[in-house]
Amino acid sequence: MKHNTPGIASRAFGKAGGKEVDLYTLTNEQGMQVQVSTLGATLVGVFVQDKHGEFDNVVLSMASAEDYLADTAFLGRTVGPVANRIAQAQFELDGVSYPLDKNDGEHCLHSGPSGLHNKNWDASGTVTAEGCELRLVAKHGHLEGGFPGNKQVEVRYLLGHDNTLRIVFHAESDLKTPISLTNHAYFNLAAGGDVLSHQLQLRSGAITPVTDTLITTKDFMPVVNTPFDFEPAKTIGKALVSDHKQMQIGSGYDHNYVLNSEGGPFAVIADPQSGRRMTVSTDMPGVQLYSANFVQGTQNAAGEQPFQQYAGVCLEAQNYPDTPNWPDRPDFWVSPERPYQAFIQYDFDVLSEI
Repeated sequence: MKHNTPGIASRAFGKAGGKEVDLYTLTNEQGMQVQVSTLGATLVGVFVQDKHGEFDNVVLSMASAEDYLADTAFLGRTVGPVANRIAQAQFELDGVSYPLDKNDGEHCLHSGPSGLHNKNWDASGTVTAEGCELRLVAKHGHLEGGFPGNKQVEVRYLLGHDNTLRIVFHAESDLKTPISLTNHAYFNLAAGGDVLSHQLQLRSGAITPVTDTLITTKDFMPVVNTPFDFEPAKTIGKALVSDHKQMQIGSGYDHNYVLNSEGGPFAVIADPQSGRRMTVSTDMPGVQLYSANFVQGTQNAAGEQPFQQYAGVCLEAQNYPDTPNWPDRPDFWVSPERPYQAFIQYDFDVLSEI
């Protein structure tokens, strides 16, 4: 799939809540394309070349807004106001307890059904000399889903002519509130099958281990001599058969890695067969590595066979899980005087030696 004319186009993508949903396609000078839906500010497509120059979509996707409304795997969605799990679906702020929606057993996952992933965002596009930019904005009201503050959220997708995709997050609130945004894209650089043979390098010395219900213990577990060590690089499938307790709890990788990348690269993932490689950078303190342990059965984009287990891998750069219940992490809180700002960047290229 290649379109030589750079720019931004849009088309109808279905309906949500009786309102039209649009799908925007950003194209750069090299023919790389990025598709974003206004429902959930969702990353629907990332079309990049393989070693033969063939373009294909390297994120798991579905065919329409209606399919995404029925999706429970958060495919490509912008999630928030607080990504990941919040223990017992509640937190305390300045002596006030805030109950949240329970959608993951007794816990709240990705802010529950009224989270940003189910909003229909307003979008506008701009083409510059550097590439294409799509700006999406949404509001999340006071006590919506239980979260305090009237929140204004902005996500910008910037596709550069150098085959970089940068996602910039910004949020403001009229009250003190927790904010932790991310994108929940499932990447598969082979554009099909599973990701078990993908080579991953992840620069981190520790994870935050989890309980049996996948809530972080707020400890730090060194990754050395464990299946969680991805330095040097190894295949994702290599350690999935491990008897390590943390691997058994989540039936694979579903853990937060502690980062100190300070805006630089923290991960490189490659598919030797297609030759595609992706380098990921962020200024956020953590990343949730999720190996699509439970994505099997989810409908795929063409309505063909459902996705198989381990069909993609998520590298969800974000604040630590259970963000509002980390009292010693003041950087997790947003206030009228302190807005939220963060980014994730993906750089795509082809391996020079295959």
